[in-house]
Amino acid sequence: MRYSNESKNKMNGVVYTPKEMADFLCDEMIRHSPIKIKDSSDIAVLDPAIGTGELITSLIMKINEISSNIHIRVVGYETDTCVALETEAKLKAIFPSADITIYSQDFLAAAESSSDKFQFVIANPPYVRTQILGANLAQKISKKLNLTGRVDIYYAFLLNIKNVIATNGVAGYIISNKFFTIKSGMSVRKYMMDNYHIHSITDFGDTKLFSASVLPCTVVFSLGKTTNEDKVSFNSIYEDKSAEVALSCESIFSHIGDVGIYQVRNGKQFKFQHAY
Repeated sequence: MRYSNESKNKMNGVVYTPKEMADFLCDEMIRHSPIKIKDSSDIAVLDPAIGTGELITSLIMKINEISSNIHIRVVGYETDTCVALETEAKLKAIFPSADITIYSQDFLAAAESSSDKFQFVIANPPYVRTQILGANLAQKISKKLNLTGRVDIYYAFLLNIKNVIATNGVAGYIISNKFFTIKSGMSVRKYMMDNYHIHSITDFGDTKLFSASVLPCTVVFSLGKTTNEDKVSFNSIYEDKSAEVALSCESIFSHIGDVGIYQVRNGKQFKFQHAY
């Protein structure tokens, strides 16, 4: 079917989430979370495409840094049975006090009948295009979610989160940035504006954080609506070879939110922009 191969690719590092990016996304989610972690006793966390668990690992560590007295319940979905079992065993070993369950199932099918709600939903969903999905499955997804044009599977992951995120929850996704501008992304953008309050978007452009040929971005959102009056934090980082002078930096993650040209250790220069 869809992304069992994608899970194997994650195991091979094709769409492996760099730790710095995972930490950044978790910090953004915690910053915009409607709940105060230090005042919470129980937190439910979901990763609908958990893979080898990089994002969940980072999130639990971040939560534990704020308060070590929270009971954390983790649910993950992974279509590759071997990966699901290995990830569950690994996470249980790292976090023995957390309740961790990884289902070897397709989240998109499970979400239809799920009544479970989560305060944190974090994901790096698979990037699978229409031609890989197959025409029948792509048409089924398009019809169900009222999408137009070519469908990428991560569209469905974005839209289906409405069914599982708690009213006091926050979601953080690492996805391709192309849905910002392409025609088929229009219905996705409209759905997100109508159903989610978007807190922040960070476009990592051509920084090549992944070995996969995708330009990634992060999106952090909660239930609600996004209006023209809302201030959505927007950052972008793209390579800029034109600047004669650039400030040196250890990591691009050190300067997200800043404005200017920065040069990382490998000599590449990036233009940082920030707006609302």
